[in-house]
Amino acid sequence: MKIGKDKLLHTGGCAIIVIIISRFLIFCGFGLISILIGGAIALIIGLGKEIIDSKIGGVNDPNDIKADLIGIVLGAILSGVVILI
Repeated sequence: MKIGKDKLLHTGGCAIIVIIISRFLIFCGFGLISILIGGAIALIIGLGKEIIDSKIGGVNDPNDIKADLIGIVLGAILSGVVILI
């Protein structure tokens, strides 16, 4: 199975969004809920991008959302590991 560059960008982008937002919120004192908030924001951004793509004639690929979800999970795991260290 070949994974395209676009899917890697979706996965990596969502992971980075979750990590940055959750780390910022943890710094502000929100605790573990910050990982859920980061994941929700990453999902909203990913869904928004797909909606915009469909409106402007771009390619609307359901696999992009799957890649986003994988990135969200990876970002949440990495954020959780950093919290425990």
